[in-house]
Amino acid sequence: MATKADLKPGDLITPGYRSNYGDSKRTSPWVYMSATLSPWGAELAQGDGPGRIYIVEPTGLFVDDPDLTDKRFEGNPTSRTARATH
Repeated sequence: MATKADLKPGDLITPGYRSNYGDSKRTSPWVYMSATLSPWGAELAQGDGPGRIYIVEPTGLFVDDPDLTDKRFEGNPTSRTARATH
């Protein structure tokens, strides 16, 4: 997970927050995660402080993210992206 949030070990990441990217006021029913450890996502996130990358484990089922997988954008380097509701 790439973000500028300062998380501690054991913190639970939950859906229901606005995206780290863009100006949308809409909240997300999803928590997004990627198998790609790339610092660019963390640096693009909004907020103060340095970009951070966390290794996370889902606490429930997760599914491919249909908006980012290479099914929608062939050859997309973020094709190993998933989302979960918890």
